[in-house]
Amino acid sequence: MSQDLNAGIHSHIAGLEKKTGQPISYWVDMVRSWNEPKHMANVKRLKEEFGIGHGHANMVVHLTKENTSLHMDESQVEDSVFKGKEHWKPLHERIVEGLHSTGLEFELSGKKKYYSIRTSKQVACLVPATKRRFEVWINIKGQEPVGNLQLMKAGSMCSHAIHLTEEDADISEVLLWLERAVQRTL
Repeated sequence: MSQDLNAGIHSHIAGLEKKTGQPISYWVDMVRSWNEPKHMANVKRLKEEFGIGHGHANMVVHLTKENTSLHMDESQVEDSVFKGKEHWKPLHERIVEGLHSTGLEFELSGKKKYYSIRTSKQVACLVPATKRRFEVWINIKGQEPVGNLQLMKAGSMCSHAIHLTEEDADISEVLLWLERAVQRTL
């Protein structure tokens, strides 16, 4: 595994190791030994046979692959997330800076296609979805849709979304919902 894993993944790994009493290498080696090519089949097996939660099981399966964001440095992740959608970087940066200005603590973790905002739990995702749409996915279950806040499909990674279509969009509503989502996890 790469030594460039970000702080968020180190924290996630530590949580799994504490919960199971086994090092991450134990779980990665086990999944590799199964030689099962289907990602979700491996996740399901870890959950069913070992009682590992979905997030930890998904992480372990990702770590068995060499072509994931977990094996990229920050510049490679940024290139992957914004490939062909570089014009969304300033909006992304404004949202992150705005959330930092609240004084709330969170981790920003780059994946291949989006950035995850986490505290002890998944809070939100910043997603340059298309050339014309930037999406902010937010976990704020139980909240009725209001304003630009829309419900996502059941079973989605997050409960709600806000779609932005302009690079210089007003982000005040986005920051309001992100702040509420972070506060719910503290």
